[in-house]
Amino acid sequence: MNFIRQTVLEAILPADVRASNVSSEDFATLPWHGIAKFHLDAEAQGSGKELTVTLQHSDPAEKGAEYAEETSLGDTQLRSGEATNIMLGAQFTQSGTRQVKKIKLTLKRRGTIAALKYVQVKLYSDDTNAPDAELGASGTVLCTAIGTSYAQVEFTFDVPVTLTDAEKYWVVLLGDYDVSGTNNIAWETDTIVSGGNYAHYTSAWQAITATKSLLFEVWEYNFAAITGGAFTKVENVAATEELVLNIDDFKAYMRAVTTGASTNTGAISLILIGTQKYPV
Repeated sequence: MNFIRQTVLEAILPADVRASNVSSEDFATLPWHGIAKFHLDAEAQGSGKELTVTLQHSDPAEKGAEYAEETSLGDTQLRSGEATNIMLGAQFTQSGTRQVKKIKLTLKRRGTIAALKYVQVKLYSDDTNAPDAELGASGTVLCTAIGTSYAQVEFTFDVPVTLTDAEKYWVVLLGDYDVSGTNNIAWETDTIVSGGNYAHYTSAWQAITATKSLLFEVWEYNFAAITGGAFTKVENVAATEELVLNIDDFKAYMRAVTTGASTNTGAISLILIGTQKYPV
């Protein structure tokens, strides 16, 4: 097969660095080919401040935490009434430090929901068996795109959310449609003896229910530093640096991350200049 090769610019990290570290969106390396240049421009980070930018790569996302038992399946209806199931949460314990790319929930649509209404997944940290701080939000899924029989619905995070090994987290489902006992989205639920993952929000998060579990899957990257992909630490002097690397040596997905940021005042720009190939 013949290919057309074209030089392309990709903005990886057009991001201000302020009070914390950041990571870029992930993107597939497959369209890229051969030698590429990664160009970093960074402003001075302030007196006593520093910043390091590192390129990382990962194999495709793999399934991590999940609940997929089928003991006694039933429905739990999201936004089924005033102050009833306004949000639904499934708790899990993370295995390995990983980065969440997508989450799949087993959902169905009940009745008729108005056009353009949506559902969304958010990830939360845990505080004494209840959702605590929001860590990231997925893109939205239109309710009208969800079928009337149970099936997996995929929610994707533009920027992968990093989770820490052995910590508890929450998958939380929410939506913007009018509350209704007949026109809503249901999340398939397992009735069990003990050890359930289920909690629901009324005017506050209610205690975890040990006899119910919501069905879900968490899909995760395992990003690691790319050999030769660390830029020189940026301190209180503006910096420009270029790394030249062979993308053919990278795994399937890549991103950039910053470390050392702490109430910094500088901004950064990281651009990839490389070749993509197109079949003809």
